[in-house]
Amino acid sequence: MPCCSVCKLVHYCSRECQSMHWSAGHKAACKEAKKWLSLGLLNHNRAAVMYVYNWMGNDEFFELQRQTQKAIVDEIVGGVHGLAVPVNLSVTLQTYPPRTFAAVQMEAPTNSSSKPRCAHTLLGNMAMYPCFSFAPVGMPGAPLRDEDNAMLLAMLQMACRLVTSAIATCISKSRMRVVPGPFICCGGIASDLFWRKAVCRITLNTPIETMRNRTWYFKPDIQLVCGYALVRACDRVFGIEMASATITRIEAMNNQLHTTAPSEYLSREAWRKNILQTMDRQGVKADIDAHCASKAKKDKLRGGWQQVKKEFLEAALAFTDVVRKHLIEYTANMAGGSIVPTTLAQHLRVSEAEMTRVKEELAALDPQYPPDIQRLINRPHTQGHCEEVEGALVTLADGRKESELSITFKTQLEDYSGTDGSGGAAISFPFP
Repeated sequence: MPCCSVCKLVHYCSRECQSMHWSAGHKAACKEAKKWLSLGLLNHNRAAVMYVYNWMGNDEFFELQRQTQKAIVDEIVGGVHGLAVPVNLSVTLQTYPPRTFAAVQMEAPTNSSSKPRCAHTLLGNMAMYPCFSFAPVGMPGAPLRDEDNAMLLAMLQMACRLVTSAIATCISKSRMRVVPGPFICCGGIASDLFWRKAVCRITLNTPIETMRNRTWYFKPDIQLVCGYALVRACDRVFGIEMASATITRIEAMNNQLHTTAPSEYLSREAWRKNILQTMDRQGVKADIDAHCASKAKKDKLRGGWQQVKKEFLEAALAFTDVVRKHLIEYTANMAGGSIVPTTLAQHLRVSEAEMTRVKEELAALDPQYPPDIQRLINRPHTQGHCEEVEGALVTLADGRKESELSITFKTQLEDYSGTDGSGGAAISFPFP
């Protein structure tokens, strides 16, 4: 069968068919598809690239994804000795025009000295799976950002459902041997799941009542928080033009940050070091220092550029204070619902005395939410049906109405027993 010689993804029944498809639009999409096949979330994921460009249908793609998920889970269980294997999940949203998708990535420990077959890369003793779960979170043409955030919130709710499905897949296919940690790392626009206090809930069909309802939380990536902190500080101290320029520079970086210990997520001093390290990159630090000197000269400040630099750092730290405060409030009930019952202090490996000190520090600082985040938080959790994102409502045989996208999720991912008001979803499956 003839195959496209450029992307090598599409096969044809004849040369005539290939020529017609090329003229009808494949020529425009072909090179772009080839690009995605060699970078980012879809790197080497032929099925996902074909699905994005409508060269593969729902049934075929999700069947292949289910097979891959089982192979990954089996590989993880076989690669580590022990009763349970803790894995780290993260979620991102990415637009591949004209549609937005969510991807759940996984990091899993391995004893293998070479890259496991299903893994994309091997970093130290961690195998990386960049596309464990992948699904559309909006209909074609729905923008990721809109004026009142209604479409974004609908997409975030679908992304939360995808993460919940990925968690359930790990647990059910491994019979509780592959267990995602209590926090899902979220980057980019997906970090709004943290501000919305979204949760993923799973119901285990177990006779042990205290183990039935388990909860997972979202936590923004440290590098992301530092980048946002710098951008917001630039906007506050220097203006929007400097903020926009800083966004461009920071997005191009691949920073290795100071913080490695979980406990440092609550430390203001650790955040300061991370912010300084993020600044200390070619172009960013020099630009910020130059703007500090220019502002000090313009305003005739007695303290010179050092005074402006101090103001700038405090503005950046103020945003990390908000993150710390929000995390503590968000996880107030964590002990009763996480997969391994634990408090935030225990998870971050800090003493209750240190946690009390952090709370007192934050109470004294009294950090305030930026207006845009406050508006996001204030939006009601029950958004109602958003046709631009979820598609038209379809009447099922039993008379119930479901959106097109919701039907795709229910038929192609782990079965859902319902969703809660915070955007989390409840899934039931037999407990081993």
